[in-house]
Formats: sequence, structure tokens, C-alpha cells
Amino acid sequence: MTNTICISADSHVVEPPEVFHGLEKRFGDAAPKVIKHPERGDVLDLGNGQLGIPIGMFLSAGNDLGLPETQAMMRRGYEIARPGVSDPAERIKDQGIDGVDAEVIYPSVIFNVYALENKEIIQATFQNYND
Repeated sequence: MTNTICISADSHVVEPPEVFHGLEKRFGDAAPKVIKHPERGDVLDLGNGQLGIPIGMFLSAGNDLGLPETQAMMRRGYEIARPGVSDPAERIKDQGIDGVDAEVIYPSVIFNVYALENKEIIQATFQNYND
């Protein structure tokens, strides 16, 4: 009998709003920050009216994005996140549900900052994430 280990090589964390804390003090209105948008729910504001992907979109796997109830669910943003999105002990429980033994975890929300032209803001955002 073979012992099989399942490793997800493309898992993602949905970074909390705290990843962006402190950037506004340093970069003012140009700093990325999570806001509650009236039509899109929780979303990363990249400044100058530029918005990233709604947070709820990162949390809607397995749902039909075209359905009105899915759209309403996604507008709830972080509120719909499973505890394993931010709690490592809960993440391990989710791995058990999925039959995954280990994960390579990538960011999600902060990828939106690549749309910014200010390299210093991009670097500071990723530094916050790594910290």
C-alpha cells in the first residue's frame, strides 16, 4: 500500500484589512485600504477611485457568480469568510475537510496593488503582508 500525500500548490489566503494599516499615514490618500463600497461590499480602494476585486469574490468558490443570491452574498465581503481564512488552526481543519495535507499559500487581495504606478507603495504593501 502506498502512502499518498496531497499538497495544494495553489492555495490562497484572503488578507485582512489590517495588512493595509499604517500605509495611509505614510502615503495619504494614495495608500491602498479596504473600504465598504455600497454596491461591491468590502473592496480594496487603490486610491483615485480605482477599486480592486471585491473581497467577496475571493470567498465565493463553488457558487454561480451570475446568480443574484451569489452577488448578494459576495457584497457581504469578509463576513462570509470561513474561520480558516485567517486562523491557522482553523485552516488546518479546512485542509482536513478538503483532504489536503499541506498547502503552498499565495496572497489574493494585495495582487491588486500591482495596478499602482508608485513602486514605493507596492513595496510597502508587500512588506506589511510579509510582516
